[in-house]
Amino acid sequence: MTKEDDFQIFILKEPKGIFLTAFDDGKVVQCSLDLLENKPTVGDVYVARVLRTDKTRAWLDLGENKPALCFPRAPFVEGECQVVCVLKESTTTTYAQKGALVTDKVPGKEKYLKEADKLPQCVVAADLAWKKYLKSLEKTFPILVNDIELYQEICALGLDAVTLKSDLGWSYEVESIWKSFLEPVVPIPGGGWILFEEGETLTAIDINTSGYDQKGINLKGDNDLYEFNRRAGEICIEQIKLRNYGGRIVIDFPTFKNKSFYFKVWSHLNDKFHEKETFVPGFTRTGLFELTRYRPGLSIPQKLKKINFIP
Repeated sequence: MTKEDDFQIFILKEPKGIFLTAFDDGKVVQCSLDLLENKPTVGDVYVARVLRTDKTRAWLDLGENKPALCFPRAPFVEGECQVVCVLKESTTTTYAQKGALVTDKVPGKEKYLKEADKLPQCVVAADLAWKKYLKSLEKTFPILVNDIELYQEICALGLDAVTLKSDLGWSYEVESIWKSFLEPVVPIPGGGWILFEEGETLTAIDINTSGYDQKGINLKGDNDLYEFNRRAGEICIEQIKLRNYGGRIVIDFPTFKNKSFYFKVWSHLNDKFHEKETFVPGFTRTGLFELTRYRPGLSIPQKLKKINFIP
């Protein structure tokens, strides 16, 4: 990375996935990981057979171990073919395996039913995360890629600042970022640390002012604590987005004596998210900061663990 290129994107294709890392002025601003596995992903349109139904639900065969769940607008009939779109990918955790969530709100169903020559069949493949991100950019930025097929796909998007570098490997900066996603502890500049714990039902984040392999911090009064919590909250938002945590997220901030500071923290962090599908109700009566964030698939740490990530 050079000083001349303040914003730069690196895309590495590995046997198990496609890693995208974007830097702005030397700071990482976006990461995505697309696992190279043959399974339904969000946005895919499938022609599938209905396995079973009840009054409001139906289960369809998308070729996975667990059938996909659908809440059809009109009742399905067992054994018939239906066209559905994937809303949420299937997940496998330590305790449970959940099938995909699909919808029957798909325009042009009849066309897809005629085209399908086997079941199940993916008739429309959604863009992968790296492609969605490149399409979302308002202007062209320098892109380095290590795979000829990816290079051709990027060029087909009309992005002309792309460079194919077949020997592009894991630089120290890129490798450090991806390794950090497997670390639960993130230091706070100036002292303190944050612990991220992603569980089955929620993600818990604990903010600490004391030392834990990091420099402690001495705070005098609520004004100092507000500045600390504001800074820590911004790091939490940054990590939530980079690691792609979703579902219910609870943050435990150090407590204020003056309760008016809780609203200031909520207002500041709510303005920082800028995401349509993130709801930030704020602090609960017990002083925990709560939010919910939509995520259709696995988080980046979950994906890295799934492939036993080693750069």
